[in-house]
Amino acid sequence: ADMITITAASKHRHFYLNNANANLTLSYIKLIGGDVREAYSYGGSILIYTNGGELNLYSSIVFNNKAKNGGGIYPRGASSTNRNAIMNIYNSIIHNNEATGNGGGIQMAYAVGTIYNTTIDYNQASYGGGMYIWRSDATMKNTIISNNAGYYGGGLFIGGDSTTVTLRQSSFINNDATGNGD
Repeated sequence: ADMITITAASKHRHFYLNNANANLTLSYIKLIGGDVREAYSYGGSILIYTNGGELNLYSSIVFNNKAKNGGGIYPRGASSTNRNAIMNIYNSIIHNNEATGNGGGIQMAYAVGTIYNTTIDYNQASYGGGMYIWRSDATMKNTIISNNAGYYGGGLFIGGDSTTVTLRQSSFINNDATGNGD
């Protein structure tokens, strides 16, 4: 009841970070309707781009956003050796987002991410319906990845050299990969 809803302007995302000193902290917020499939293609709701930045998302919902890659959120750092895009998500829901390419809910590339007590569900993409992790470090604890769909990696797609993913007390439920892997 105390959550604030922000609907993105037509053909825009909610937030864009592209500076190593940029720090965005959001609590009790619902971000809906971002759509950058035509103009920018990355991060339907939130994009952290190659110059870096840090997102701290608490008790929030990222819902019904669209992009070519990273339908909901896309932290994309500078390189494998400069993972300057930081994403921390706690007690949140990443729901019903869509990417025509990779990472329906979240795509990470050259980034560092922590996801605790979060649900990633009903997202869809070609690769990584729930989440796509590429050359990044990700830690997930008490996280549910469910009912996502992708041609490859319905729930989670992990790839690239020097990628480390740590999963603890997390569940993968009813994800659908029509090409390969759940």
